[in-house]
Amino acid sequence: MISCLLGVLMLMPFLSRSARAQETPHPAYTIDLSSLVPEGATPNANGSVAFLTDKVVAVGICYKAVCNLQTFDLADGSPRQLGQRNGVERFHAILRSGDGGLLLAGVTKQGGKGAILFDQRLTTSQWIPAVPGVSVRGEKIPEGQGRLLAHTDDLAAYLDQSTIRIKNASGNLLGSFETGLSKGKPSPTVVFLGKDRILYDSGASPEVRDFKGAVLRKVEKPRKALGERIKQSQDGALLLYDSFTRRVGAAQTVLEDAMVVPSMGMSTDGDVPNGETVQVVNTGSGKACFEWYGGEKLLPPFVDHADITPSGQLVAIMTQGTLAIFHVAESSTGK
Repeated sequence: MISCLLGVLMLMPFLSRSARAQETPHPAYTIDLSSLVPEGATPNANGSVAFLTDKVVAVGICYKAVCNLQTFDLADGSPRQLGQRNGVERFHAILRSGDGGLLLAGVTKQGGKGAILFDQRLTTSQWIPAVPGVSVRGEKIPEGQGRLLAHTDDLAAYLDQSTIRIKNASGNLLGSFETGLSKGKPSPTVVFLGKDRILYDSGASPEVRDFKGAVLRKVEKPRKALGERIKQSQDGALLLYDSFTRRVGAAQTVLEDAMVVPSMGMSTDGDVPNGETVQVVNTGSGKACFEWYGGEKLLPPFVDHADITPSGQLVAIMTQGTLAIFHVAESSTGK
């Protein structure tokens, strides 16, 4: 143990220089959301953000049972408010509809569950009741045996015992593979990346795989993450991780990691998150091409605080009272 700590102390000057060398991205512009906060809300009010198109972004802030919404047009390089709607029902997520509108998913209204569809200006709304076997966007989910892990408008992945099967809207089997997971283990995370790949994460290093399970590459993701939210560009070339993480500087990170062995895996202070990381990964290379870290004025976890445009060119990150818009390097947007 002593020799391990001595090694860490020797590394500290180098690690400090490395930490300082990391650059924090600067937003192209920020949007003041103070007028969106429900009346009487505390800092515990949570928020969600979603791009409806490459140029239109929607934000919502909820406090108790009250939620307020705003949409902004980014087309002219300067945000312009399109609409605002106050006092809507509490929701679980903001999604974009097929026509560029806004869907509030996970709404309970008058005892029924469903979604609410708004136009971009938030002037019209339509209640859409939940229907078994149909997605919140109204598409029929391809049928299959086992537990549904993920689906798009025409694809679905099912876990049947230890086998993952991928089917299309016509019911055809597009591929299957064995996970190797034993009974009782948590189900893996599966995310469709475009029309021919998936992100597969069974708790170790995430992987990009084809539909037959062949590993195409490993994928970087934030360390010591808690409560990950995953978004992606429309073609699956870019993957966005939004995670609450533990960051204390490179030297302290090594010290905390060194305590894992003597503590025999028992909980330490290293289990406590103290910030939020938004990371964009190129699924072609498996490498991160954008990273933002925040440690102040953060929203509560487990909600979509960040999103990426369908084209992958912009990232939006929401904190208390502010929405920041960032550019993603053009060289990062290809597969």
